Amino acid sequence: MTSSQSTTLPLVGAVEVCAGCRLPIEDRFLLRVMDASWHETCLQCSACCEPLRQSCFVKDRRLLCRQDYDKYAA
Repeated sequence: MTSSQSTTLPLVGAVEVCAGCRLPIEDRFLLRVMDASWHETCLQCSACCEPLRQSCFVKDRRLLCRQDYDKYAA
């Protein structure tokens, strides 16, 4: 099982670009998942589009919620 915990980091210096929407992240905090920066609202399951708030899982470089990871990993 591959689990990826999202990390919230304060922004300092250069503006990061969101991996989901490709817009600058101008919020005070950003999420870092799979070496990419995300707006909190852009980080969602690639299968069901539900927001990934507590944790996320990675299968074939796709971000998934627990329920969809269990379906695809079986």
